[in-house]
Amino acid sequence: NRVVGGSYGIYSYGVGTTSLEEGNVVSNNTVVDFYYMGIYNYYQDGMTVSQNSVTSNSTFTTMYGIYSYYSMGDIEYVGNHVYPTAGTDGFYMAMYFSQAVGNDPFDRDLIANNILIAGRQGETGTVYGLYMANADMKNIYHNTCIVLDGGVSARAVYVSGNDGCDYVNNIFAILPWDTNSTYGNGNAMYYASGALFESNNNNFYSNGGTPI
Repeated sequence: NRVVGGSYGIYSYGVGTTSLEEGNVVSNNTVVDFYYMGIYNYYQDGMTVSQNSVTSNSTFTTMYGIYSYYSMGDIEYVGNHVYPTAGTDGFYMAMYFSQAVGNDPFDRDLIANNILIAGRQGETGTVYGLYMANADMKNIYHNTCIVLDGGVSARAVYVSGNDGCDYVNNIFAILPWDTNSTYGNGNAMYYASGALFESNNNNFYSNGGTPI
């Protein structure tokens, strides 16, 4: 499918915390030129979001690529590409998770093989490639998370309250938009809190700030 325009590109919203939508699959879509959020998921259980291309010409300063709140159960977010179309547009958060707790620490949810690019040319504020808050029991494997420009508080990946997560074979980078830029000075990874299960073979880079 090709989904064009709207405030939201693809919108999935369950009833509430005690009545979640179950087993939704959002796969193989091209989502373009939305105003606010490309793929929006709220009150979901066992959701799969895979192989989607998400981009927009919107200049809205708090634009999200893929947004997930209260996505519970056995979830998979695999092979998605979130990216800006030009220097004047860009994402505040390329991929966002909050209150997304997995079922089993030995059979964790999968966040893998995503390419997530946030920021825009000349951006001086706080932007995030991958934002995870209270998103327990996840395998975060083989992702590329990049912030272009951004201020000192920008993060390629931000982690808060995530228990029992693996971070393996990822690239987390804060980069200048071009060689003339003096921006790109945030943290490749900002780990606020959470009991780390494993971190191995990741690459962290910041153009001028502290990588971790």
